[in-house]
Amino acid sequence: MKQIQILVNGVIVVMAMLGFATTVNAQSVEATEAVGYGPAVQRIEPAFGQRGQWYLYTPSLYATHTHYDPAMSSPVVSDNGLSLSAELGRFVRNRFSLGFEVGGQYGWQTQNSTITGVDSNRLTNWTANLHLVAGWQRPLASWLSFWPKIRLGGSYGRMDEIGYDSATGTGSKQTFGSHWIDAGVRLPVVFHVTRHLFVEAAWLLNASFGHNQQFSTIQAVSQTTLGFGGWL
Repeated sequence: MKQIQILVNGVIVVMAMLGFATTVNAQSVEATEAVGYGPAVQRIEPAFGQRGQWYLYTPSLYATHTHYDPAMSSPVVSDNGLSLSAELGRFVRNRFSLGFEVGGQYGWQTQNSTITGVDSNRLTNWTANLHLVAGWQRPLASWLSFWPKIRLGGSYGRMDEIGYDSATGTGSKQTFGSHWIDAGVRLPVVFHVTRHLFVEAAWLLNASFGHNQQFSTIQAVSQTTLGFGGWL
């Protein structure tokens, strides 16, 4: 009878030990998940870039002014410009985005009467553009990611040239329209300042083929831009 009682007590002790071990293991798993190991490792990456997210930002917003010294015999006295663009898109797969960029530029320029031969000569121009943009977002840290993109689209613009000659008392106005096809690469580094807001510093390389009433041309533009935006 004593042997049976000892055996039963042994079984109870073993079961108690197994139960304790299971409880400790479960607590360990919970603690492990709580401190960020296992599945929680993904927390080191920005939440930005997941499938289904929408984003909106301004990759280009700037104003320029250039004044030329008349002693340089430049036909241009001053050159001014405003530029604004906005991109709206969605991550169709994790890290892969598709969007549209719309933008516009407006500029005006005055010219030197001693060079052009008229008292005043003013040029104004505006351009509207639309691009399809595809990007691939790569997290680098909880606050930093790399988001290279390719752009393809076109633009339409118009330039008005207005002059006045006081010697003859006559004025003149010429209008030129232009069409452009653009393709380019944008290489932005994204700083995640908050969970849903970011600032972007990018290098843009763009090639364009254009045509107006006077000539056709191909040009390449390289520039750096600073933008900001957010996502939902």
